[in-house]
Amino acid sequence: MSFRLSMLAAVVLLSGCATSALNAAGSRVVAAPNINTDGCKYLGTVVGQGGGAFGGAYISNDQLMQYAMNDAQNKAAALGATHLQTSAPQLGGASGTTTTATVSAAAFHCTAKAPSEDATPVGAPAATASDSAQ
Repeated sequence: MSFRLSMLAAVVLLSGCATSALNAAGSRVVAAPNINTDGCKYLGTVVGQGGGAFGGAYISNDQLMQYAMNDAQNKAAALGATHLQTSAPQLGGASGTTTTATVSAAAFHCTAKAPSEDATPVGAPAATASDSAQ
């Protein structure tokens, strides 16, 4: 009986450690900090999370951030998004150990030319014909 209880407790504790895999729909969402949202419909804000209090300390910061980004892309895809304008990941933890990563992002559905195909980042000057001649 004690073995079964121990196994159940282990499963419950480990389920608190979110290591989100990127699903097929999420993999089609283009994520970037600066995207041109002209011709896109704003769908809402998504929050991606990676790690957790039980086990997050045993995952590298890079992996925690990737899990948070995967979670955000999966959530954006569930909203019907094609693009995701992301913020910088925020790391959190306790006792001097990083255990979680969080990414906030704006989800967009773009039907026109995809912002990722536009070579001009948001805020950058547009290229001119003389620029391409060089």
